[in-house]
This record gives sequence, structure tokens and C-alpha cells, in this order.
Amino acid sequence: MDGKEDFTLPKLSTRLRIFAGAPDSQSGSPTSVLYDPLANAYFKLGWVESVCLARFSVSSTATDLQNKIREEAGLYVALDDIKNLSIFLVKNGLSDHVPQGALTIEVEQGLWKTLLHKYLYFTIPLFHPQETLNKIYPLMAPFFSQAATKIILGMLAVMGFLTLARADEFLATYPDLFSLSGLIQIAIVYAVIKVAHEWAHALTATKYGVPVPHMGVAFIVLYPVLYTETSGAWRLSDKKQRAAIGLAGIRAELAIAVLALLAWNIAPAGSGVQSLSFLVVTVSLLSSLLINLNPLMRFDGYYILSDYLGIENMQYRACNFARWKLRETLFALDEDEPEQQNEETKHILTLFGFALLIYRFFLFTGIAVLVYHMFFKPLGLFLFCVEIWYFVLKPILSELKIWKVKWPKIRAQRRARLVGSAVAVIFVLLALPLYGTVSAPAIAGYKDNLEIHAPYASEIKEIPVAEGDEVRAGDVLAILKSPELEKNLELARQNLDRLESSKRRAISSPDQVGEIITDEQIAVARRKVEVIEEQKDHLIIIAPFAGKILEVALGLGPEHTVKATDKLMRLVGKGKDQIYTAYITESDIPYIGIGDKASFLPEMSPFGAVPLKVSYIEKINSSDLDVLELLSSFGGDIAGHHGKDGKFSPARGLYKVGLTAEKKVDSNFKIRGIVRIEGEGRSPIFGALQRITGFVMRELSWN
Repeated sequence: MDGKEDFTLPKLSTRLRIFAGAPDSQSGSPTSVLYDPLANAYFKLGWVESVCLARFSVSSTATDLQNKIREEAGLYVALDDIKNLSIFLVKNGLSDHVPQGALTIEVEQGLWKTLLHKYLYFTIPLFHPQETLNKIYPLMAPFFSQAATKIILGMLAVMGFLTLARADEFLATYPDLFSLSGLIQIAIVYAVIKVAHEWAHALTATKYGVPVPHMGVAFIVLYPVLYTETSGAWRLSDKKQRAAIGLAGIRAELAIAVLALLAWNIAPAGSGVQSLSFLVVTVSLLSSLLINLNPLMRFDGYYILSDYLGIENMQYRACNFARWKLRETLFALDEDEPEQQNEETKHILTLFGFALLIYRFFLFTGIAVLVYHMFFKPLGLFLFCVEIWYFVLKPILSELKIWKVKWPKIRAQRRARLVGSAVAVIFVLLALPLYGTVSAPAIAGYKDNLEIHAPYASEIKEIPVAEGDEVRAGDVLAILKSPELEKNLELARQNLDRLESSKRRAISSPDQVGEIITDEQIAVARRKVEVIEEQKDHLIIIAPFAGKILEVALGLGPEHTVKATDKLMRLVGKGKDQIYTAYITESDIPYIGIGDKASFLPEMSPFGAVPLKVSYIEKINSSDLDVLELLSSFGGDIAGHHGKDGKFSPARGLYKVGLTAEKKVDSNFKIRGIVRIEGEGRSPIFGALQRITGFVMRELSWN
């Protein structure tokens, strides 16, 4: 052994504690858990590391430790393994002295990296709950038993079945879910549920003797998430107990959902209790199923799955397997796997790795877009770039660096040359202006053909028409009512009266001290009354043209609750002016023109194309969509939302295109479909670059 390879061991901190861990699920070898009480951090160690640490404090150098292990345990440990263990101890602050000489460890990082990591993730401990947990757990113990869990699951099944029978009524419970007030209420309900979620983790940990040193708030890309420090669960050798702690929060949310479903089913229809119960059920179930149980996110579901499979650091190892499999598939390098595992574990890690990479790409791209819209323009654009670079581009570039290192070997492989040729052909095809067809959602039918909907969620007061009735323009088709709107109107009028009375008193008694009311306050209050009155006027639905009533919805009657997406009836006019209407995006406008050939493919008969020609293209985007059948909420392909004014608006700017045809559609109803316009040829690659360049220039105000 060359003496130059030897080095002085770091001095192990005396505060550390070592506990016996569960046997390794892959090899069955014993493990241990290293606990740092100062940082409240737990580290799972394998058999070799455990053997080393048991003799660390009585050895001065790596060679000395190596010899002691050989003599006492009959095990050979390489100096590189001892060096890696020493580096691990120093980097994690588990040593009281950093040795000089052969062991060189870089632990510092640049200021910008520190700030970046703090922006991406940081925690704020709020309080130490252990004393409180010790007092309240004896009182709460019955709720954390196996019997309680079975009762919760049984009641959830029963209440879910009862609610399913009233699914339409349940979904119509909270009409203003995505309004500002609705979002505020969702945020409050979410916060309360998550507090219960975290206390459930803490109480279950207390049940099994795991200390909970602190609870607080973690910020993930500036988004606050409550957390409970239960990493001490790794001290437990029973996997079921560790799983119980991990599932405790989800169990609590399911219990809350059961109580909320019970309250919804027994509460009066349309009451505030039903609205609150709907929010609680929706938030608790969605957050449990989509977030906490999702193994692709580093929340409860991931740690439970990792512990169940016995694969520590599963995400990192799975990504390594996925990247290795990708290189082998593309280039056939015939290289060794990242680590030696049995076939079943390799398949699990590879599949999980690919799922994780795909999921992360779309998740972090979506987060970047969300961050961009949340902040004012310069900061939002900067944070967007940070997100895309750190979470999307940087991982891709790290893989490309590996390809660069292996390039001589890659270039020599026949499969790699075939893949490169295929990529080059695809790039050329995407670069050539071969594609010129513009596809857009469209509808065909007669001009005077209208589906009648409620302007927003409301109750039916009267339907004065019936199936087959002839009506004139201006006739009343439906009279609706909204208790919530009536309440808001009454409150708005009372507020206006209060302000006007206070203003009059101030004018008549200028010396009296009181609230100072300005004309602007009164104008705002009066406008609020007018807006609500306008909304109330929309509840009386008037026929916009003369025609015949068809397709009256079954079961309509007084007190029946309807949503904005519920069709009440159809009004068909007597005119025979057939129209074809499509909606295109702004990026498609330069490639089509008046007179371009097109075809209409009906939704129910995609092979019966109708030849068309473009007759007009509107130059201003459509803020309101008068063809409701094309909105996604009505079964169409255009994403949109329903405003307080009763109008429906597309989620992004769209431009109306009118088309004409000689062939008529023989139907009293509107037919949904797709219009394909034969426009000017364009290159997908250069078109995308043009849109990206235009976006950047607009953001930087260069144009």
C-alpha cells in the first residue's frame, strides 16, 4: 500500500447517535441510521459504512481503519470507500475537524448559487410542538387506531355512493368556483386542511415514539407548503409504522372529506353549508390524490413507495437508469448499467425514471409559465428564465455533455449513424415550407339557430314556452332567479344608502365629526349596484329573433338549479342563410387569405367533407364567443370561461373566419366540426422561432 494514498480521518462529532435500521430489502444485509441531533438530520447507512463508523473514533488514519476492519470483522474496505465516507461526513457537518493534506473537500459555493437554491427551496421552522403533542395524543389516540381507519374508509365508500347518485347537483353546488372570492375561499379551506394534514403526521409520529422537533413552512419556488419534521421515522425498523406516519396526512384529509360529504348530503339545497362542504371535499380529495399520493412528486406518495420497494434515493437512481437506457436505445453503446440490481428492480427504476423525466419536463415548464404570469414583467421574465434553465435546460445539457465525452464511441456505432440520419431528415422536413394547412374548430348551420343557456348558475322561476312553440323576437323564453345575486344586490343598495346618508349628514352638519365620504366612494358603490342589476336583468332570457322552440330540456321546473353549461332549449329561426364559422389564432393569420380553398369536416361524419372558400377574416380578435357549441365547457375544442356578465370568452385571442359553400347542410341544428384551410406553405421550425422571437421582443419592449 502506497503511503501517499493514506490520509488523516476527520474527527467524528460526539453528538452523533447511531441506531439499528431495517435490513436492506435488496441484499438483506444489516443497516443503521446516523442521527445528528443538532441539525435533526437522519442518514441511512449500509453495512460497510456502519462497520467503518463503529471503529472511526479509535482510528487515526484511513490505513489504520482499514487494518482494524480486516482484523476484527474479516472485511476488506478500499481506501476510496473510506475517503468517500469521510467526504460525506465533512460535507454534512458531522465532523468536528477537517483534516489537512490528502483529503481535499470543496464545500463552498458561489453567492449566486446560494441565492438560487434559496429561491428554489427554503424552510422556516415556526414552533416546537413536542410538548403539545405529548399532552394531546392520549386524548386523540382512538382516532389513530386501525379500527378508526377502517371506519373512515367504509364511510367514504358509503358517502361517495350516496353523493354519486346526486352527481349533477353536487357539481352545480359552487357556481363561482373560479371567481376571485371563490379562489380566496379555496385558499382558506386548503390552508385549514393542510394544518390538519401536518398535525396528523405529527400525532402519528408521536404514537410510535418518533420525535417531532419542529413544524413550519417550506417555500418551493416561493410557493408556501406546510411541513412537519418527521425524518426520525427512519429510526423505526417496522416498515408498516413508517408507512403509517407517511399516510397519516392523507388519512386525515379522507376523514375530513367524509364529514364534508355527510354535511353536504343532509344540508338544505343551495345553502352555505353545502357550498362549504363542496369546497372541503374537492380540496381534500384532489390534494390527496393528485399531490400527496403522487409518487412523481417528493411528497408522501414518493417516500411511501420508495420505502415499500426498499430503494433509497429512488428518484436520483431512477433518472440514472432512464438516461442509461436512452443512450443504449439510441446508440447501442453496450455499457455497464449504473448499478448492479436484479431484473425486476432495474425495470422498476427505468420505467419510473422515464415517467419522472417526462413529468418533470411538463411540470417545471408549467411552473415557469405560472411564475411568469404571477410577477410583474421584468421579474416574471427573469424568474421564467431561471426556472427553464435550472429545471429544463440544465438537465438536458448535462446529458449532452455525457454524449460529447462519449462521442468517439457513439460515432462508431451503426445504430447511432442511423438515428442521426433519421434526425437530420426530420429536421429538413420541419425546416422546409411544406406545410400550409390551417386547422381550426368550426361550426356549420343556419344563422338563426341558437342554443339557450342560463347566463350563470341560477334557479328556474318560470319557463313560459314549450316544445314546438312559435315565438317572436323579444318574447320571454325563461325567467331565472339567483338568491346569491339578490343578497349581493341588497347589500350593495344598503351600502350605497349608507354612504349617501353619511354624505348628506356631513353637508347639513359640517361641524359634526364622523366618517368622511367622498363622491368617488359613492360613485363606486352606485356602479356596483348598477352592475348587479345588469346581471339580474340577464336572468330574464329574451328571444333575439323569431323562430321555433326545440329541444327543451327535460325536468325543467320552478326551483330547479341549472349551470351556465346546461342547455335549456334551442331557438331555430325561419331564415335559411347557412353559415360556416371558424376561429383561428393570431399566428395563423399571415398564412391564409380571402378566397383560399377550405373544407369542413363534420364532427359526426369526418369523411363527408364540404368544400368551402374563405369569405372574410376579422381583423380584431373575438373577446366574446357567440358560438357556444365550440367552447370546451359545451363539448367543443376552444378553452374559455364564463364571465359575470353572462358572456363566454375564449382563454386566448382568436379571430373569426367566415366561409361559404355551395353545398348546404340539411339540418335544423348546428353541426360542429373542423375547418381545414389551404393556406400559404410555412416551415414549422422557422414559424416557431418567429413566434418565440416576437414574444421576446414584445416582453423587452423592442417593438
